[in-house]
Amino acid sequence: MNYRILFFYAFLLFYSYFSFGQNLPQSYDLRNVNGANLVTTVKSQQGGTCWTHGAMAAMEGNLLITGNWTNSGEVGEPNLAEYHLDWWNGFNQHNNDDANPVSGSGLSVHNGGDYRVTAAYLARGEGAVRDIDGQNFNSAPARKDSAYHYFYPRHIEWFKAREDLSRINTIKQKIIDHGVLGTCMCVGYWHTGNIHYQPPTSTSEPNHAVAIIGWDDNKITPANAPGAWLVKNSWGVNWGDSGYFWISYYDKHCGQEPQMGAVSFQQVEPLQFSKIYYHDYHGWRSEMEDIREAFNSFPASGLDWINAVSFFTAKDSVNYQVIIFDTLINNHLYDTISKISGFINHSGFHTIDLIQPFLTSPNNKFHVYLFLSAGGQPIDKTSYVPVLLGSQSKTLVTSKSNPSESFFRHSNQSWQDLFLTDSTANFCIKALGNPYLPLQPTKPNGDTLVCNPLQTNYYTKSVSTATGYNWQIRPTNAGTLVGADTAISINWNPSFIGKAVIFVQAANLNGDGAFSDSLNVFVHRVAKPNLGSDTILKASHCLTLSGDTTGLQNFWSNGATANIILVCGSSLSSTYNAISLTISDSSGCSASDTILIELLDDTGIDEITEKNFTLYPNPAKNEVNIVLPLNISIVSSLKIFNSTMDCISEIQNLVPTGNRIILSDLQLSNGVYFISLQYDHRTFIKRLVIIK
Repeated sequence: MNYRILFFYAFLLFYSYFSFGQNLPQSYDLRNVNGANLVTTVKSQQGGTCWTHGAMAAMEGNLLITGNWTNSGEVGEPNLAEYHLDWWNGFNQHNNDDANPVSGSGLSVHNGGDYRVTAAYLARGEGAVRDIDGQNFNSAPARKDSAYHYFYPRHIEWFKAREDLSRINTIKQKIIDHGVLGTCMCVGYWHTGNIHYQPPTSTSEPNHAVAIIGWDDNKITPANAPGAWLVKNSWGVNWGDSGYFWISYYDKHCGQEPQMGAVSFQQVEPLQFSKIYYHDYHGWRSEMEDIREAFNSFPASGLDWINAVSFFTAKDSVNYQVIIFDTLINNHLYDTISKISGFINHSGFHTIDLIQPFLTSPNNKFHVYLFLSAGGQPIDKTSYVPVLLGSQSKTLVTSKSNPSESFFRHSNQSWQDLFLTDSTANFCIKALGNPYLPLQPTKPNGDTLVCNPLQTNYYTKSVSTATGYNWQIRPTNAGTLVGADTAISINWNPSFIGKAVIFVQAANLNGDGAFSDSLNVFVHRVAKPNLGSDTILKASHCLTLSGDTTGLQNFWSNGATANIILVCGSSLSSTYNAISLTISDSSGCSASDTILIELLDDTGIDEITEKNFTLYPNPAKNEVNIVLPLNISIVSSLKIFNSTMDCISEIQNLVPTGNRIILSDLQLSNGVYFISLQYDHRTFIKRLVIIK
């Protein structure tokens, strides 16, 4: 053997020993994750549709791992229509919206495609649709139908393990996090038993798509080092090991081919957007590698509620910035409507929710600007597309563009129309939303303020022709939405402060779009003051009580507004005195605390304290135990006072059981109360907090 090759494989073996399984299991099978099967049934493809099966197997797996299939009301296991993608991907002789005529040129139907073709189809909102909606191999199913259920991946990411397998753990983690991955291989002479290994020295290109569902670091293969991917095929359950087999980590293409090696379809969910603005019908076909700044201009077709954008990134580790502009005059962008920025770890397709959704103006243009820090700007253009990737011949697929659709510039120079550089090209920048048809609000009406919320009351929107409602909250860490249909409540994040936007979209029974509306909720929080524990104050002593010193307003029950007040026993006229403080911010949000002060002569404190009672639990919900001193045979009076010392309940002549009295089924709302007991010719009082 050539010593260089021997050294290379020795290095791989050494690397695999130290890198495989660091913080990851040595073997993993999505068919049994803590007893759950996260892989859908093996299918049997017709024609050259392996690429559609690889993609849909990955999307179905993600729907299982997230639960979004059942959460959206579907039954059974996820089952998406491979042949709807096969017919309506837009690259083939059956249909290409960018061609004239739209049929007759491009790829042959049932004879190949790839995951970028799939991404273009999904990004346009053409699908995926369910198997029961659009699955027909022999003739084209309807392209669109109001009865179809559409599913959309918010992200599609491309991975490569690299020749030294330095990125293999990234791929493994994506399998754990997001489920099945699409991949590829070359069907040929390299299959032994149920194990496939095409040496890197082979020149044969991939010609088949399959799906990775797990791995085994110790699996022996014909390669010089162990380790293999567990793979789902689309040739039926009678092939291989009930439709499954292994591919070596060191295979030439599986996990390695840049466009087909390992592709993850993530956050697959029911399509939330019925209006998608785009110019790039064929998605990511090439890149302008030296361009960081680009924008697409879109003429608004009506009053649309735009709440997301999507784009492709050609490299890993990319900073992005999106700005929506309202005006383009003399080659300059003005009037910012919305903007968002962030960081993307992995190359691929990405959908980003806008922090500030906006309404388009009918008959006016809006402009979506995109800055990408690395990899250049992906573009759609007329290009040669191979059948899968192994075809010796490539098919020309026509794309089209128009003047004043896509623009770019170098380093803050003047904007240039991309059409003048390539009359078939457009940037892969989209705006996503729904037609705006206002809902009838029933509660609340307009922006609202909530103070120190744990849970708010219902936000209700209803419309007579709606068939279902989708609620969202932004930012997503503001709280959790509870409920569905016409009403929801919000469990707020205790640390959230500021503006939250509540969105609702409702499917229209007439099938002509969706209703949508939004509500701004301003969350203010005022920290509860702390006056300390209830206390006893001698007539000859004074007590200092501190309020808020951060600039909020102080309102004391004795009429004072200072930050600090002095309470002296000589000024108290009652035996039991409740002193309350309410602090309030400029919006009117407030919080309160109360302290109970018992006024005593300068003698007898030890005796009275010894004879006082105790309460538990405190805070309480619906029941509280009163523990009396020993040898108390009767309680002549039990009173319950509210925080302002108004008596709200009284019971006389209670006989304790042992030394206990149990108050059950308390019909008290959350707050501070005082329990007063009269026994042994004295009155004793304790504070009780109710929290339900």
